[in-house]
Amino acid sequence: MYVAVVVVIALVLLVLSGILDRMFALALAVPIAFLVGGLGALALGVRTYLRHRSWVGWQGAAWFLLALMLVTLPIAAAAR
Repeated sequence: MYVAVVVVIALVLLVLSGILDRMFALALAVPIAFLVGGLGALALGVRTYLRHRSWVGWQGAAWFLLALMLVTLPIAAAAR
């Protein structure tokens, strides 16, 4: 659910950047949203680990979101 929310937020930002004539700030917000989501997933994973629960799912979510951040970086570069 966490990953889906972050992806939806990034997609909304991507659509807005396309509608608003490829504004650089909005295009840059897409990889930033994935970065913040990935770091948030890592933080939740650490909190889950400290409670002695299964944290592996959070680590997977973090890596997925951080990989999406790298994939979307060219979008911001193209909007310049």
